[in-house]
Amino acid sequence: MFMQVAYLQRSGVYMTIKDNQTVALHPSTDVRGKPQWVIYEEFVLTSKNYIRTVTTTNVDWLVSTAPHYYDLSNFPECEAKQEIESAYRRMAQRASK
Repeated sequence: MFMQVAYLQRSGVYMTIKDNQTVALHPSTDVRGKPQWVIYEEFVLTSKNYIRTVTTTNVDWLVSTAPHYYDLSNFPECEAKQEIESAYRRMAQRASK
């Protein structure tokens, strides 16, 4: 499920990370607040693009779990890419210690 991830933009809306689709948490989602990173199971298209069956995650876990998927050379320009770059820098710092 590491491919089904959305990132909370500064504008307050979620964007899927690879295809840059604007999405909202489905009303049936039981996630509290607006976490920065979420993994979702379903993409539901009604009058709006919704993601459903959502859980929170963090970028460090995503990068360490699937570095082949989060390869920055294949990543579109977006706010999430900056966070992923920061995660790679943190991983490199931890590895050098």
